[in-house]
Amino acid sequence: MRIYPQDVYWLESTFPSLIYDPTNNKVVGELDFCASYNAETKHLYVEGFDCDYKSLQKTDKVLCDVYEIEIWLDKFLTSGNWPTVYEVGGRTASISKKLNINPVDLHFNNQDSSCCLGINFVTDKTGNIKDFIYHLIIPFFYRLTYVDNYGLQATRDDLWGEYSHDKKGLQEYILEMRKLKKNNTGRNAPCPCGSGTKYKKCHLDEVQATII
Repeated sequence: MRIYPQDVYWLESTFPSLIYDPTNNKVVGELDFCASYNAETKHLYVEGFDCDYKSLQKTDKVLCDVYEIEIWLDKFLTSGNWPTVYEVGGRTASISKKLNINPVDLHFNNQDSSCCLGINFVTDKTGNIKDFIYHLIIPFFYRLTYVDNYGLQATRDDLWGEYSHDKKGLQEYILEMRKLKKNNTGRNAPCPCGSGTKYKKCHLDEVQATII
């Protein structure tokens, strides 16, 4: 992922505790956020991005937290994947020990303890640091905080769905895209996933980009 001067300015003004290290092309520091998940729309609302704090207060499960992270912009687990993200402040180990949970069930990779942010697809729109943080990193850590507060099973019941680990998860994802495609939904019709959002603003890009 390339980062430009305007990205650095945005990062420093929006997340003052995150610092861009140009020598190693990585972002380091503390990520602080407030967010809330709407189970009906299946959307995570993040303070400062798509709603203000007063709006957040009107929803359930408003969670605010801080994580010490590193975002390695030039390091990828596999070719074409997103930059590699690490939680380096010890919270993962603390939550794992507290709840007796294997880190892999918190979506951390066995290979190098990096964050498993999800399944990438060809036309993914998280190609800049702003979208990457808001659409992938904050949701990942919101989920981790949810586990810390309410437990793993409650998180699986309350929040967005999750796939199995490794190749099995990819197979599940492809099967889901096949099922969505069979609906032959129009671009402006509600997405067949049930989110209530128009198909073109929800799963259309993923369905078209996935080899099925």
